[in-house]
Amino acid sequence: MASNKIKNVKILERPAHLATSSASTDDVVKYIPEIISDGVILWTHVTSPFVDSNAYTNAIRAFREKSNSDGYDSLMSVTKIQKFLWDENGPINYDRQQEKWPRTQTLPMIYEVNSAIFLAPIEIYIQQQDRVGKKVIPFELSLSQAMDIDWEEDFKLAQELWQHDK
Repeated sequence: MASNKIKNVKILERPAHLATSSASTDDVVKYIPEIISDGVILWTHVTSPFVDSNAYTNAIRAFREKSNSDGYDSLMSVTKIQKFLWDENGPINYDRQQEKWPRTQTLPMIYEVNSAIFLAPIEIYIQQQDRVGKKVIPFELSLSQAMDIDWEEDFKLAQELWQHDK
């Protein structure tokens, strides 16, 4: 019989009203100070199944180093995007008047928040009611690590990746 007790880990289930598919992340963020009174929070999701212990260790290390020396107050995992991005009005990350099709590698780096890792002290949750502060460390994950399962198609792709890596 497996035990759910791990040294220094306490598992708390969300209250029912915060465990529904319609629950707001903002409401969950506001709930955190009710159950945690001090320290740094590492927030992660079960929908990011390919984040491994090395990624968590490196994120914690980066947060400790940069928050002490560079004034950063939080960290979130991101995926770098250097692709041609458009909305209904045209390109949003390059100017076609300057160059219609610049090299992809010269496009500005944009980060997608992949929701795999958030690190911030409890004070940010209390004072800003957020899981990131005002000066955030973008912690880059690989595409495969950063996979976030939000839709059935994502789940099927994750199953394929899992089977392939076995």
